[in-house]
Amino acid sequence: MSKFSKILIANRSEIAVRIINSIKKQGLKSVAVFAEGDETSNHVKLADESICIGPSQVSKSYLNIEKILDVAKSVGADAIHPGYGFLSENDNFARECESSGITFIGPSADIIKLMGNKAEAKRKMIEIGVPCIPGYQSKKQTDKALINAAIEIGFPVMVKPTAGGGGRGMFSIDNVEDMTNALSTARSEALRSFGSEELIIEKAIDNPLHIEVQVFGDKHGNYIHIGERDCSIQRRHQKVIEESPGPSISWGLREVMGITSSEIIKNIKYVGAGTIEYLVDGDKFYFLEMNTRIQVEHAVTEMVTGLDLVGMQIDVAQGKPLSITQDEINFNGHAIEARLYAENPNNGFFPSPGKVYLWEPHASEGIRVDHSLSNNQEISRLYDPMFAKVIAWGSDRETSRKRLINAINKTIFFGTDNNKQFLSSVLESEKFISAKATTKFLSEDFQYSDPSKDVKKRMAPLVASFNFLKDMNRLFEKSLLSNNSLLNWRSSGKLSSQYRYLINDKEINYLVYPKEDGSFSVISNNESSTISFVSSKKNSHKVFLNNIQLSCDLYYASQQKCFLQYEGVSCVFENLINIKDDQKIIERKNSIKPPMHGNVFKILVAVGDKIKTDTPILIVESMKMEHEILAPFNGIIEKINIQVGEQVSTDTELVSIKESDE
Repeated sequence: MSKFSKILIANRSEIAVRIINSIKKQGLKSVAVFAEGDETSNHVKLADESICIGPSQVSKSYLNIEKILDVAKSVGADAIHPGYGFLSENDNFARECESSGITFIGPSADIIKLMGNKAEAKRKMIEIGVPCIPGYQSKKQTDKALINAAIEIGFPVMVKPTAGGGGRGMFSIDNVEDMTNALSTARSEALRSFGSEELIIEKAIDNPLHIEVQVFGDKHGNYIHIGERDCSIQRRHQKVIEESPGPSISWGLREVMGITSSEIIKNIKYVGAGTIEYLVDGDKFYFLEMNTRIQVEHAVTEMVTGLDLVGMQIDVAQGKPLSITQDEINFNGHAIEARLYAENPNNGFFPSPGKVYLWEPHASEGIRVDHSLSNNQEISRLYDPMFAKVIAWGSDRETSRKRLINAINKTIFFGTDNNKQFLSSVLESEKFISAKATTKFLSEDFQYSDPSKDVKKRMAPLVASFNFLKDMNRLFEKSLLSNNSLLNWRSSGKLSSQYRYLINDKEINYLVYPKEDGSFSVISNNESSTISFVSSKKNSHKVFLNNIQLSCDLYYASQQKCFLQYEGVSCVFENLINIKDDQKIIERKNSIKPPMHGNVFKILVAVGDKIKTDTPILIVESMKMEHEILAPFNGIIEKINIQVGEQVSTDTELVSIKESDE
């Protein structure tokens, strides 16, 4: 049995923070690694030691096996915890750790190689009698072989990379005509994300549940399962909300799935934390894949069992037997987790890297927030868009659900686009409440209506009044005759100021008049609003808007840019009057710009090409996903302003198109 004294975390962001917490609980030393640009990340601040491992490109830092091992040796680390993502399921990394005399906190390299390859794992499951989805997992990978397999299986089918997960390179195909393009795109994403082009084909199951079982094994022949998690709420095959226990799973099915999962890891002599994933169709379940690492959503299992799964990983890696038997595991209450992503739900969930001006996670009974954010931090386009997880526990599912909604709504996130309001809407939907949501819920059954438009229109007079107050106070402070007693002085309504905001795609003027009683009258489009301020504490304010008292949060990112949150709904106001014309983003009809920051991965057109509406023009890669940019109208390509590999922002003019009627 080995005893650790120092553990290096080969990861970043919230999972690195989570691992550091368990390392500290055991009285061990932690070493963080970071790429350039991550210097201010919380995992760097919290670790006992921190070492820069290279440029921000993941291939030169977080995926650089040689560099990470060199750092581990130089600091005297006994073990490396890979977290999830990056190198966590890389059998070469695990093997190199073993060769270097450093313990890899996870299963052996051979097991990672076996179960990390979907085709090999599925062949193994068929061998030991685990139910599997009908499909094709042959080494023969020509287009013809894969297309013939899909025809034989019967459409619709799923195309998946054998070497990875997370929804990348995964496509649902309804007919044979779409197969060639789908195979090309799937191979491209698979190669760039996982280093292998190999694919499998599976029969698509209509409206299944996605259920996974947490498992654990040790070096002494002990194998347990720690309940299931329902991960059916997904977009683009990526999980958004997870919960435990699964609300739609019968006790009989739960028991069979648990026993099956324990038998799987016993058969392969698995050591460490793992997850067996299944698709559930009625009372039948089918093996989907195994994750040979800690899961993003491990927290919901921890909340209902009281176990520290990361701590258990560390113990097992040191050769200790599992500290708990199957019969000793107790489940208490219900936990639900929501993943916060930097993405735009109103624009196809496009990634939205950018600045976080203010981040204040809500703390209350039964709430846990896993994150690594700080104020004024940049969410990078180079990494996954998830920036935090909010987990709620309750004695029952409804208590947990209500606590989670309250925590999300009271969490302050002022900055780039995010899915916070989207998550609340999902949790408040009838299908989620009644536990009838399947993997197709978000894509086919759920209609999201952005509440920020109504809130922005209602709250604009209030923001205009705040702007007026700030402007007047700023002017008084700059005045040579400045006197503190004059800072909130008003001139009997004779003083006024005008502000202009973009409200639902229209520029609207707001004229603010201070009144003798300290309140404000705001005129816009011949409508009058009255605002009076009750109290303020930091960024939180109580006000009367047209004789109705309400509370809101306000934060000024700059003199003219203001973020507001009201009843969980956030929106941004920018005073357009004081923005110079040459600073405005002027959209040219024939200029195509990307909806997100990223890298140009492929240009699909050439100058002079005739194109039709929705023709793919180019592909931009952002946050590990490829996004097609489509033509908005018929026309001819006049100019291409970018090159493959070039970094682009939402202001970059990609191509110019001359519109035509053809």
